[in-house]
Amino acid sequence: MADKKQDNRITGILLFDLVVIGILCLFLVYSGFFNKEFPKVEAVSLNYEEETEKCLFNLLNSEREKPLILDQELKEIARWKAEEMFRRNFFAHKDPVTGKIETFNKIYEKDLYNFIGENLVKKYSSCQEAHTALINSEKHKENIVNIRFTNGAVGCYNNNCVQLFGSK
Repeated sequence: MADKKQDNRITGILLFDLVVIGILCLFLVYSGFFNKEFPKVEAVSLNYEEETEKCLFNLLNSEREKPLILDQELKEIARWKAEEMFRRNFFAHKDPVTGKIETFNKIYEKDLYNFIGENLVKKYSSCQEAHTALINSEKHKENIVNIRFTNGAVGCYNNNCVQLFGSK
């Protein structure tokens, strides 16, 4: 007998819950809740420019006596820096807040290389234009042709490109 009483109590609670949920749904439909214009959420877009990255890496290697070895960890750091500059609206080797070259800090923290270099370029209309701007700059060209560098990578994000160079 006790089991039947308990079953009736559970059934009563479930029916009550269903009625409450039904009333809530009716309220939401008739109040126009589902017809409201909700803010649009932009799709997350990875704006890395893989073709430009490949092109710039190949062009910088064409300037060198011995080609650089592509380093995926450097590429991730270069992409991070390119995206960081775009999102925070700055263009400089040093972070405007910390005053440090954060790419170098990341490379040192991972103990990737002891000797490193960085080139930055932005607002280019083509890979060739970006390369020409870099190679025509004495300081940038020094990094590109420096025989001491053995590894490198390019990361580009929304028209900001970072070339990273390293050696042990």
